[in-house]
This record gives sequence, structure tokens and C-alpha cells, in this order.
Amino acid sequence: MPAPLIFRRLVLAVGHGDASTETMREVAELARLLGLDLHCVLVEDEALFTLTALPFARELRLPNHEWRPIETTRLADEYAGMARELRRTLAQLGVAHALEVLRGDPAASIGTLCQASDIIVLADAGTGRRPRLLPVDRLQEAARRSAASVLLLPARPPTRATPVAAMLADSADRSLEVAARIAASTGAALLVVLAGAAAGAAETVRATAASLGVPARLLEIREAPGRDLAGLLHALGRTHERLIVLDHAAWPMAGDGIASRLAAARGVPVLVIEAPRDGDAAAPPASDAGAGATSR
Repeated sequence: MPAPLIFRRLVLAVGHGDASTETMREVAELARLLGLDLHCVLVEDEALFTLTALPFARELRLPNHEWRPIETTRLADEYAGMARELRRTLAQLGVAHALEVLRGDPAASIGTLCQASDIIVLADAGTGRRPRLLPVDRLQEAARRSAASVLLLPARPPTRATPVAAMLADSADRSLEVAARIAASTGAALLVVLAGAAAGAAETVRATAASLGVPARLLEIREAPGRDLAGLLHALGRTHERLIVLDHAAWPMAGDGIASRLAAARGVPVLVIEAPRDGDAAAPPASDAGAGATSR
């Protein structure tokens, strides 16, 4: 029996000028739902500071549309002002939180910071009201190297709290464990979709959900007609789920687009867990995951 999955922090990484109060509030709500501390990381992009040292570097200043040299001191002041604003916003969110300021390459910094007990938040890359945070593809790769799990946010968040959904692909899929613990701790309903090798496992699902504290009246089980996006969408139907959980080991294609397409199609966050399986090598420590950041 594998050890229970334990997550401790929801990590939100922001860069130059891309934090919004709307996103912060939504992430704080998800931290409450998941029972995690919110760890906000402001990454001062070293490449921007390097650029300011180049004599030919210019920026277009509005509203006069004048080209002027990029000033290192002004860039540092902007980051300092952003850190102050983030601290004010975090203090108003009503969740346990911390702010860490790093200087370095954004994706590499997060890869170094995150551990297996972390969930890193990635904004949806599609169009919508939400501003993009740090680059999704590089952050997702950094999160994988660090053994952290990934929470994909849709362009438009759900409007109400409804069932937590687990998408099971085989008998070793650990999304059921994570989704059931979230549902039990919040009193939410649990929807389990069985696909592929997990088809026919309804009795096992009922027993596992009950052992994790989900009442039978709050459990619904459905079978997907196929182990692909179309099959999952068909099984979800008209349900308004609050969160979808996928186990990356059971759905290797989750890192190749199905998770982000599922988030976009359903308009809900998708949690892609990086869960070690029996016989898997232990995840490397965070210090081995990536290069180069200094804490400030």
C-alpha cells in the first residue's frame, strides 16, 4: 500500500507586472479547498536586469511614446513596489500565506524551489480574462523535474463550489485518493469517472471512498466511453464540477495537452498530481531539480 499523498503548499509564481487581485483571490479559494498554505513567489527576472546594463537597450514610455534607456534602479523599484502590493493583497485573503522574492531565471527558480509536497499553479495559456503568469510550458517542465504537482487554472473560474471529480485510468491511479480526501475535508460530493483499465472498478471505488470519509450519498460513479478527452467530456456531461484531479502517471498524455484542454473545455481547475508508484525511484530533492535563483 503506497504512503498517503501529502501536500503542504500551493505555490503561485508571479513575474514582472502580471499579478492580479482576481487571480490571487481565486488561488486563495483553491488553497482553502485543498487545505494548503499559499506560497507566493515573486521572481525578479535576471534577464531584465542584464538587459538594463546594455547601452543600446531602450523602452517605449507612455503616454508620450518616447524611447528611453531602461533604468536598473527603476526596474528594482518596480519589483519592490510589486512585492509591497502582493503583501497587502495576501494579508487580505484570509489564508495562511508567505511571500518569497527570488532573483534569477523564472522557470529555473521555481524548479529549484518546488518539492513533491508542493502544487504549483499555472494559468491557462488560452485567451480569457486572466493574465498569463510565468510561461506555462517552462513552469510545467520545471514542476515535473522537481516532482511537484500542477494545478491548471482555466481562463474563467467556476462560479460555484460543486463536486470534486477524479478521473481514474487504471487500478493504481491515485487521483481517487486525492479527490476523496478533498471532498471529505470540505463536505463536497465526489464524482469518479472510470476509463480504460479502471472500468468495472466501481466496488473498489466505493470501498476506497468510504475508507477516506466520503459518505455513499455523496459519491457518484460513471464510466467513460473512451480513454481520451472526448470520452471524459461525455462522462462529465452537464455536471458543474469544482475541481478535476488527474494522476499524471496514469494519464501520461496529461502533460501533453489533455489536462489544459480539459480545463478549458470544462472551465474548472485541473490538478495533475505527480504521484510516485510502487517501484518508482524517489523524487530528487528540490536542490537537484533546476538551476539558478537567489533569495532576496
